[in-house]
Amino acid sequence: MATHLRPRRFLTLDELAPSVDLASCRKFEKDYWFRYRVPSHHFILIESGCIEAKTPDGVFHGKAGDLLCFRPTDWNEYGNIGLTLFYQAHVHFAAPPRWQRTPILDECGPLPVQVS
Repeated sequence: MATHLRPRRFLTLDELAPSVDLASCRKFEKDYWFRYRVPSHHFILIESGCIEAKTPDGVFHGKAGDLLCFRPTDWNEYGNIGLTLFYQAHVHFAAPPRWQRTPILDECGPLPVQVS
């Protein structure tokens, strides 16, 4: 498909109209692994412990204080290592049909998948 015909994948800051689908706090005392479809952006803020993730964006490891952002995708995998406490939220940044687009942050580029 020609470049000029591809749908735009990102949202500028002035296009953002976020809505939260789910927010929770999770605590696991032993290793647990999740594999699932990600229909919206999934944020995880790690309070304590470690999380390993395998996504189309790559493999990464998060520790206490890290913010992880899984982008919308057909598959995602992540798991905690030992005792782990984290906060999570599933967020859409725009209404359909643009609801799965990722924000692009002026000087930083697309919303990063991990912020330490």
